[in-house]
Amino acid sequence: PDAFAFGRTVPQGGFVIVKPYENLAEGKIGINKYYQLDNMGNIGVENVRPLSKNSLDFQTRDIPKGIRVPRSRIDFSPKYGRGYSYVLGEKAPVVIIGRIVDENEDPFRLIYGNIQGGDINKQFFTNRKGIFMASVKEGRSYIISIPGKQKKIKVKIKKRDMGTINLGTLKIDR
Repeated sequence: PDAFAFGRTVPQGGFVIVKPYENLAEGKIGINKYYQLDNMGNIGVENVRPLSKNSLDFQTRDIPKGIRVPRSRIDFSPKYGRGYSYVLGEKAPVVIIGRIVDENEDPFRLIYGNIQGGDINKQFFTNRKGIFMASVKEGRSYIISIPGKQKKIKVKIKKRDMGTINLGTLKIDR
């Protein structure tokens, strides 16, 4: 089976098995105010109405670093005597932020640049202050470049890096 949880028998209706992502259970997670996700593992939510819309609401506090819960509610419609398996949480993205300036400290305003590394090849845009943001993966090296400029900036994101990483001011000659 894809998921397993202890609970009461399901005489009628449907059920949902909620599986915490990695170490998410170390935080405080409430489900529909009646269930508490803990280190015991999966939770079986039984006696949900079959063939009609049901919802699970998640209340989260003190989530471990590097994990996020993108939705605070899921909706589902189980068939009679059937259920769903839902993984709660996911790996949080790593976001790099930086400011690109020239040799005179003037920002590169409202331009696009490229970030490349591994299977990532994407564009980013700077604002009026030369600040950019991009979502990347941890444990990789990237090259940041501006089209038409010779200099390329190498950035290494460590495996243990999480959340938002401020690269500071990056200089590229005009």
